[in-house]
Amino acid sequence: MKKTKIIVPVVASYLMAAGCSHTDKVQTQTQAPQRSDKVMMVRGGVAALPRAVVYRTDRDYSELVAVTLDATGKRIVSFPDPADLRGTDPRPLPLRDGWLLDRRGVGPRTAFLDINVSDYAALEKAPSADSLLRHVKVRSPFTEMYALPLTADEARRDTAACNRIIAGGLKDCKELLGRVGIVLE
Repeated sequence: MKKTKIIVPVVASYLMAAGCSHTDKVQTQTQAPQRSDKVMMVRGGVAALPRAVVYRTDRDYSELVAVTLDATGKRIVSFPDPADLRGTDPRPLPLRDGWLLDRRGVGPRTAFLDINVSDYAALEKAPSADSLLRHVKVRSPFTEMYALPLTADEARRDTAACNRIIAGGLKDCKELLGRVGIVLE
């Protein structure tokens, strides 16, 4: 009797090894993922890994606490716990031509407080969103922002790759916030 080898796809073997008890079917992808599509397995399915974000600002805000505003800019919808800033360096990594590599989760609706990161990290507990709203220093600090075709971890480990992408004109990058310019008529 001839024995047949069964090759279990990586996805299925991961789910079995993880001991998943759900009955969801594993779907296979019919098209090869593009270079910028980074996925990882999580319990119950597939999730995207965060893409690296590079940006430029109108001034240096690297020492200030970043928060996320709602679409109206009148409410803070996300802010760090002081413990999140202890023992880490959330400041962006400098890249070529004034670009910065994000290490704290900034986006187009990020604003900066008038509170220094080290002072905020020293707080025993997080202030309320309403109290932090009074400390918003600048609501529109960014002049340009792009998501790179790298994960955030890949970019932090290889800033030279980030610099090559910037030098190449940010091709294959997703524009998150367009270039700001003045039109003279």
